[in-house]
Amino acid sequence: MIEFLKDLWDFMRVRKKFWLAPIIIVLLLLGF
Repeated sequence: MIEFLKDLWDFMRVRKKFWLAPIIIVLLLLGF
């Protein structure tokens, strides 16, 4: 899970899509 989040963070940092972070966090919380 941590590795996945790290890969996701690197992807967002490269893509400059920080606005997606809250949406992804909410989806993860709802998913679990």
